[in-house]
Formats: sequence, structure tokens, C-alpha cells
Amino acid sequence: MGKKYIEITQNDKDEKQPFEMFFKLNDVSYYKTSITDKVDEGEIELLPKDLTKPEIILGTALAFLFFWG
Repeated sequence: MGKKYIEITQNDKDEKQPFEMFFKLNDVSYYKTSITDKVDEGEIELLPKDLTKPEIILGTALAFLFFWG
């Protein structure tokens, strides 16, 4: 399906640092978490971008038309 890289910084060599990840998965049979030193191509967008004000207004207007139209 795709890969997502999360950069973990501010660590010295062999230093340990706890971190947490949250996944909201739909129709996924498995996933793999690993630590790497290099980034391959083909990264997916993990979180959607923030909506702009016109996109929010249009979405709200369409919702009103759909439910009350």
C-alpha cells in the first residue's frame, strides 16, 4: 500500500528514546513498523492536509444541501 517515514531526531548514538504512534486502520490485514537510516521513494501522506477556508465553506454548504435540501 505505501510507506510513511517519521523522523526521530536529537538522539546520540546508542541513545534510547521512547515514542508513541497512533494508527487508525481501515481494511488493513497487516502493517510493519521498523527503524531505518535511509528513506526510499513512495511515501504516502499519513495525515490529510488542513482544509482551506473555501473548502470548509463548500463542504458545509454541500452538507446542508444534502441533509436539508
